[in-house]
Amino acid sequence: MTAPNNLNDAIRNLQTYLREISFYDSSIPRVPIDGLYDSATRDAVQEFQQTRGLDVTGGVDKDTWDAIFGEYLTLKRENTRERPQSFFPDHADGYAARIGEKSSFVAIVQLMLRELSADFDEIDELEIDGIFGKATEDAVSAFQRASLLEVTGEVDLETYNRLSRAFIGISLN
Repeated sequence: MTAPNNLNDAIRNLQTYLREISFYDSSIPRVPIDGLYDSATRDAVQEFQQTRGLDVTGGVDKDTWDAIFGEYLTLKRENTRERPQSFFPDHADGYAARIGEKSSFVAIVQLMLRELSADFDEIDELEIDGIFGKATEDAVSAFQRASLLEVTGEVDLETYNRLSRAFIGISLN
């Protein structure tokens, strides 16, 4: 079921605030900014609640919202540190990188997959050339299978977000 746009916008705002906080507090898991209140968002809210002495519900009541938004504003005022960028292309809805694409985005995907190949036996080490060929498609498919995503061999926003989370997870260890 899809939430109304205003609810999706509120969830995106919440995810934006949590993501910003996560760059300064590694105990808060990074969440994709997709407007969906999924388990990743709930887990980040619960961790925030626990580490800030709030009732741990996983839901966002007024106290939780005020604490998250207040901390976000404080961080924005006090910190000018550059934070990592999302490299997913800003194309129309439905974009997916696929066989034949040549771009720096594909090279970034290949880099992440190459790094993940050390932890995922299913993923073969890739050459980073920016060309979405058969080897890249196979690695994406293997990652999708291991991540319980629909196996398309293409990198859409959902696959990219999951790939980014996995990559950030190994980079922080």
